[in-house]
Amino acid sequence: MMSDCAIRLKGINKSFGEKEDRIHVLHDVTLDVNYGEMTLFVGPSGCGKTTLISIIGAILEPDSGEVYTLGHPIHTMTSDEKTEFRKNNVGFIFQQFNLISTLTVQENVAIPLLINNEPYDLAIKKAQEILETMEIRDKAKELPNKLSGGEQQRVAISRALIKDPNLIICDEPTASLDGATGRKIVELLKKTTASTNKAVIIVTHDNRIFEYGDKMVNMEDGKINLVEDVRH
Repeated sequence: MMSDCAIRLKGINKSFGEKEDRIHVLHDVTLDVNYGEMTLFVGPSGCGKTTLISIIGAILEPDSGEVYTLGHPIHTMTSDEKTEFRKNNVGFIFQQFNLISTLTVQENVAIPLLINNEPYDLAIKKAQEILETMEIRDKAKELPNKLSGGEQQRVAISRALIKDPNLIICDEPTASLDGATGRKIVELLKKTTASTNKAVIIVTHDNRIFEYGDKMVNMEDGKINLVEDVRH
């Protein structure tokens, strides 16, 4: 672990396509993100935000540059090593909840533990405990289609947190939620960040949640224009 630094990016470049069709998405991106911070990535659609968090989360590989996530040199890892790293260290939360419709809420939350061969009863017990924290334990045995959008998002967050990851990466987590529900979701994430010294990264266009950030990273045309400390 690199002192207080959860993420360190040095000169990250990323392109897609070949020859004349090649599109440069990220240009020489350098950034530090600390533990205990909620960092918001903002900027117009297509500016490279999602590509950048995919590199941070060991999903995509940069063309050049260095990526240190939770002290691990992601840019030197093999594909199998990245898969293992993500499984053990990163929780992902997306705009699409990606819940399995045929499983109960508690089973959806328990999936990361079951994949790691944790006994079913123990995995379900842990799922119920985190659902309690998210204030929806009463929905544990329901199917996802019986839940509201805000409740489904809480299930998705519970699933991401059940492994107790040190890094939580969110891509537009409030885009499909009403204002009150969106703020409640971000408040829960903020509480998790502050109380456990984790790092939370949120890509968002939702200015309703800007007030909850500690740091705001403004991107445009694949570059970081401005990094602001916005904690209140």
